[in-house]
Amino acid sequence: DTASDDTFPLDTFPVDTADPNAPGIGSEFCAVSDELNASDFDPFSATPAEVEAFFNVEFADMFSRLQAATPAELTDDVETVGNLYGILIAELEANGWDVNAAFEIPEVQAAMTGEEISTAGGNLDAYCGL
Repeated sequence: DTASDDTFPLDTFPVDTADPNAPGIGSEFCAVSDELNASDFDPFSATPAEVEAFFNVEFADMFSRLQAATPAELTDDVETVGNLYGILIAELEANGWDVNAAFEIPEVQAAMTGEEISTAGGNLDAYCGL
């Protein structure tokens, strides 16, 4: 494992014991959130073409569906997560979809491991009982 392996954004939202009383249990939002969190895509072992395809097709589709299903009280958090992933995706594209190169950029490190994504992701997980 590299330091980047431990900080990949899909892994920043730990799965804890589910809260059966969470307001989003059973919602479309939580189903898509679970799909995003359960993705087994490993960008650190993927080719640049696979990274590009994942973020431009699979992730884009899942995140679009997440946005469409977002309840009003989570709009700001989903927007925050989207903006932070936007930083990552822009730097991936600028660096030929090389994940290691992108994660060497301090702005990407801050976006993917900082307090903003931790707080917003935590709010999304809490809504879904994670």
